[in-house]
Amino acid sequence: MGASDFSTEYYTYDDVAGDTSLQYFALRQFEDYQLKIPYLKQIQNISSQDIKLFTAPWSAPYWMKDNGTAFGRSALRLENYKPWANYFVKYFDAYADANITFWGLTPQNEPNQGGVHKVHIISMGWTAKQLRGFIAEHLGPTLEENGYSYLKLMAYDDSGLYLPEYLQSILKNETTRSFVSGVAIHAYHDDNIDPNIISNLQTEFPDMFFLYTEGEYLHQITVADLGTWERGEYYGRSLFQSLNHWVTGWTDWNMVLNTAGGPVWSKAPYNAPIIANASADEFLKQPAFYFMTHFSAFVPPASRRIQLETTKDGGLETVAFLTPEENIVINLENRSIENIHKNWLLERRSIHGVGHSSHGIATEGVASLLRAQHEPLPTAA
Repeated sequence: MGASDFSTEYYTYDDVAGDTSLQYFALRQFEDYQLKIPYLKQIQNISSQDIKLFTAPWSAPYWMKDNGTAFGRSALRLENYKPWANYFVKYFDAYADANITFWGLTPQNEPNQGGVHKVHIISMGWTAKQLRGFIAEHLGPTLEENGYSYLKLMAYDDSGLYLPEYLQSILKNETTRSFVSGVAIHAYHDDNIDPNIISNLQTEFPDMFFLYTEGEYLHQITVADLGTWERGEYYGRSLFQSLNHWVTGWTDWNMVLNTAGGPVWSKAPYNAPIIANASADEFLKQPAFYFMTHFSAFVPPASRRIQLETTKDGGLETVAFLTPEENIVINLENRSIENIHKNWLLERRSIHGVGHSSHGIATEGVASLLRAQHEPLPTAA
């Protein structure tokens, strides 16, 4: 919703100071009408699935904020809470006029970053208490009053470092909770976080879904890095860890970047699953692309994770799903330097064993074997 790190310049949709009525609100002719909207329509036309779009702002217009700029440690001025909620409605109205309908939103990208750290990127901070009040008193009611109650409002939208305390503070207010459908999480720092915190929160808030809304390998791109398997294994670790702990989906930050890791105005170029080389009219699908494909191609929407047990010789990450067509899909990743042979146990029934090469990822289907043995399909976890 407006500019992000990977925009070519800073902008919001109303940079006219003091325009609390949002009279001058407008989508951008280049960024929205020439780039985002046409490509979104192309994606919708070629996809066989329903595309679920969600959005998040990086910052309110500079004149709504206490530091008078889009960057650094900052917060929304209290008197601008209502205009800021109306800004969301203006955004959804404008996209609806272009025949683009959203599925969900988060109130703020990385609310901790803008409130705690002196970051150099576009940002705006929210404490849990501030965001709780904004949702309960302004954003939730405003969306509802304007016909957008169907949107999935997701709380948090930051790394798991502060997740339990922040989320518990937001959802302890029943009014706030009534407007929130799910929890948005970023994949950063997953290697340093106990994934059981998400499982524990799911137990505490069983009516909420948990969605990874942003992830990326946070190292600047170099030519030598192109095709590096380690980048794919980073995605694999996060995918297996999160999906085994009640996360319902995983979203990459940038599907495609250029060979310089951009375009990006914030001088922090990064990697992406697909790298486009415009000078040679070619693109490179990196290991991360194939790691994600093992899930996006074989685990369709509405699949359910099911219990899977394996022999305990280490090195292999696994997760199993029951698809809407009642096929069983098992994703596996071997990060060790040795080949591994595993036996699988679904609902205490041994299925079969198979070998997996070192540093490899694979997807196996076992539904046909189960049916041939006339065994009932396992229940969803």
